[in-house]
Amino acid sequence: MKGRLIARIWHGVTDAARADEYAEFTFISLWDSLEAIRRFAGEDYEKARYYSKYREFLVELEPFVDRYEVIAGD
Repeated sequence: MKGRLIARIWHGVTDAARADEYAEFTFISLWDSLEAIRRFAGEDYEKARYYSKYREFLVELEPFVDRYEVIAGD
């Protein structure tokens, strides 16, 4: 199966004391289109969006996400 997706990537960092609750990570979400990302993130779709509960754990809030086109093939 051939197809194209968009990978939206951001990184999180938390205090070592809270690592068991919320470990350091790289989060990759896959999207069908830029329009799908806009429905989630808004018109400024390269800006990182954080749920309020994440702010309790994260030491840094990256302002922007990385975005890559993913091409899948047989």
